[in-house]
Amino acid sequence: MRGPDEDREVEPIAEMNVIPFIDICLVLLIIVLVTATFSTQLLDFDHPQAAKTEYVESQAGVTVEVGADGRCSVAGKPVDVASLRAELQALGAPDVVLRASPKVPSRHVVAAADQVKAAGKGRLAFALSE
Repeated sequence: MRGPDEDREVEPIAEMNVIPFIDICLVLLIIVLVTATFSTQLLDFDHPQAAKTEYVESQAGVTVEVGADGRCSVAGKPVDVASLRAELQALGAPDVVLRASPKVPSRHVVAAADQVKAAGKGRLAFALSE
């Protein structure tokens, strides 16, 4: 005797096996990553060069030290970045040398350079301090 479940036809399971597809994708990813690391060493990157450079003596202008916390000092006097522009205009020196340590975040140096340019000084030079 047949039961009620045996009268139905058994349909084949129509699912796609994606494991070989995933294996191929992982192998291709590894190939791309390996070749990308070798190809970056072969590229000749052309860095932009400065059109004109001049040596600026620090005695000819004012030296502005930029600290790691963003505060500046003009000729040994601590100055906030917001008041740097007014301080430089009061000094009247034509050239400004921005001196900062390599550990100083670049946003602080850029903010100080913006204030120097807004003050309308002649030349702006950058120097690294230890």
